[in-house]
Amino acid sequence: MRKRNLSHFNWKALSIGALSMLSAILVSYWIFPFQLVSNFSKHEMFLIKAIEVLSEKSINKPKKEDLVFSAIEGMVKDLNDPYAVFEANKTSRQSKNELPGLKLFRNRVLYPIPKSEAETKGVMPGDHILSVNGKKVADDMSNVSAILTESKHNKINVTLHRPGEKKFNIEIQKKGIVNTVGNAQIIDEEFGIAHLPISSFQESTPQEVIKTLSNLEKEGMKALIIDLRYNLGGNLNSAIKVASIFFKGDLVCTIYDRNNKQKSFYAIQELSRYPTLPLVVLVNHLSASGSEIIASALQEHQRAYIAGSPSYGKGFAQETLSQNSISSTLKYSTGHYVTPKGNSLQKDLIKRTQQDGLKLDFKWDPPSKKSEQEIIKLNTTTKIPEEYLQSVRQHFPNLFQDILEIDPWLKKSIELFKDNP
Repeated sequence: MRKRNLSHFNWKALSIGALSMLSAILVSYWIFPFQLVSNFSKHEMFLIKAIEVLSEKSINKPKKEDLVFSAIEGMVKDLNDPYAVFEANKTSRQSKNELPGLKLFRNRVLYPIPKSEAETKGVMPGDHILSVNGKKVADDMSNVSAILTESKHNKINVTLHRPGEKKFNIEIQKKGIVNTVGNAQIIDEEFGIAHLPISSFQESTPQEVIKTLSNLEKEGMKALIIDLRYNLGGNLNSAIKVASIFFKGDLVCTIYDRNNKQKSFYAIQELSRYPTLPLVVLVNHLSASGSEIIASALQEHQRAYIAGSPSYGKGFAQETLSQNSISSTLKYSTGHYVTPKGNSLQKDLIKRTQQDGLKLDFKWDPPSKKSEQEIIKLNTTTKIPEEYLQSVRQHFPNLFQDILEIDPWLKKSIELFKDNP
C-alpha cells in the first residue's frame, strides 16, 4: 500500500472542517440550552437560580441534588394528592415487613425463596433478622421500609442469627424474586372448589395465575375462590390480564383523566381461559385499586359473588416518572377509575368515605383477634416450598394449620357454591 504524501494534503480544508465541527459542538452546548431556558417562565427561572445560589452560598453547604429533591417533595406535598409519592435514591419499594428473597414471619425467616440470592447465601428457616444496614430491626419488621428508604445503595446488608450458632452477615440486592400467588390448593375435593390467593399485581402475576390454575384444573378444579384480601393492587396492565383469564373480552374498567377524557380497558381475548368457571372473590379492608377493579368487573358482569368486609376504596389511577440514573421515582394521580356500569370506587381524591369501595354481595365479620388475622394471612399467602416444608413446620409448629380450620371465610365461600350451584 502506498503511503499518503502529506505534502499534498489540503490543510486549509482540514482547518475549515475543524472549525465547523467546533462550531457545532459550541452550538450543542451553548445555544440549545439557551433555547430551552427561553421556554421557562420567570418563576421556573427563579427556582433554578435559587437552587444554584443556595448550593453555592448557603452557610449550611447543601448539595444541589438535595435541594432539587426537597423542591420536588414540596411540590408533591402541595398537590393534595394522598397517592402522590416521591422516592429518591431507591431502586425498589419494599413493604414494611419484606426483604427480597425471604419469606418472613415478623423478624424470623420462614424460608428463603428458591433460587433467590438469599438462598444461595445460606439463609435457612428459623434464622432471626437482627439488623438491616447496621440498624436494629423491630420485632414486627415495621421499620425496615424506612431503613431501606435511607439507603442510596443497590445492596442490603442483613445480619442474622441462627439458634445455637454465631451471628452472620449476608449482602443481597434490593430487587429480588417476587411471588404473587400464594398457597393455591383444592380445599373441597367433593365439589372441586379451589382457593387462589393473589397478593399483588406484578409483571409476573398473569403467568403465575395461568400456571397455577392449569395445575388446579388437573387436580379437579370445578369452582374457584379468588382471594384478594390484603392485595393493595399494583400494575394495572397485570390486573387487566388477570381479569382477562375469566372473561370473553368484556369491559374491565374505564379511566377518566382531569379533562374528563376517557380510556377504556377491555379483557384480552387471547388470555381467556375460564370464562364460565364459577367464582367467589374475597376482599377485606386492604383490598385496593387493582383488586377492586377486578372484583367489581367480575361482579357487574355477573361472573362472581363478592364477599368479605368493606374494601379500601381506592379509585384513582397513578402514573410514574422515573429517572434511572439517579434511582428516583415520582408517582402522582392522573385520573379516576369507574366500573363497567359507571360506578366510582372513590368519589373524592382527598377523603375516602364509607360509601367508597366495593358493594359487597355478602358482608362478613373478620376474626376479632389480630393474631388470628395474622395467621390467616400467613397461611393464605404462603406456599411453603417442598424442600423447606419439614424445616418450617419444625421451627413454626403453631403457625401452619389446616386452612379450613382457621379461616371461617373459606368455609362460608364453600357454602356459597353449594347453595348457589
